[in-house]
Amino acid sequence: MKQFFKLLLVTMGLILITATFTSCKDDKEEEITSSIIGTWVGGWSDEKYNVTDIYTFNSNGAFSNESYVYKYGELDQHFIAPGTYVIKGNSLIITVYEDGEYDSYEYEYSVSGNILTLGKDKYTRK
Repeated sequence: MKQFFKLLLVTMGLILITATFTSCKDDKEEEITSSIIGTWVGGWSDEKYNVTDIYTFNSNGAFSNESYVYKYGELDQHFIAPGTYVIKGNSLIITVYEDGEYDSYEYEYSVSGNILTLGKDKYTRK
């Protein structure tokens, strides 16, 4: 009986230690900062295409990407991709639902004034 109580006490201690050091949220995941929240517009063009991308980041971790692709001045494609995002350090990880699957993309990001940089692309706050 004495051994049973000793084992029970050790087990309860291990459970308490585990509960103390376990978290429901990844400690490396940062709170969403207000600097990225909002709508950002960017794009690129060449002789054939003119592309406009609009990213909207919400405070609840949801985002959408709306793209307009013009080919020789005529609208060729338009799509909206909703998803979620997480900030980890200077990385922005977005997850979108496309073609029946979830795809994640990771970008190095920064915000300076009204300019959002995602990788090599720059977007202006709308």
